[in-house]
Amino acid sequence: MLFASRFFIGVGEAGCVVMGPALVAEYVSDRARGRMLAIYAMGMPLGGTLGYAVGGLVGPVIADWRDAFLIAGAPGIVLAVLL
Repeated sequence: MLFASRFFIGVGEAGCVVMGPALVAEYVSDRARGRMLAIYAMGMPLGGTLGYAVGGLVGPVIADWRDAFLIAGAPGIVLAVLL
């Protein structure tokens, strides 16, 4: 199950890394494109940093490490349903 989840994360990231900058370039004006691409590029390092910080704070509170996967996945499921 863990392998399958990592596999699908890799597939999703591969699609986003290729298509994300192209979509930003397509839909954002020339004047704001550099700023929007910088914000897009900050997503991965900022998310990784916040993951460690929030994990360190939430880790002692939750009972089992498996619960962390459920807590982290819930916002993604809600966003997927909304989209």
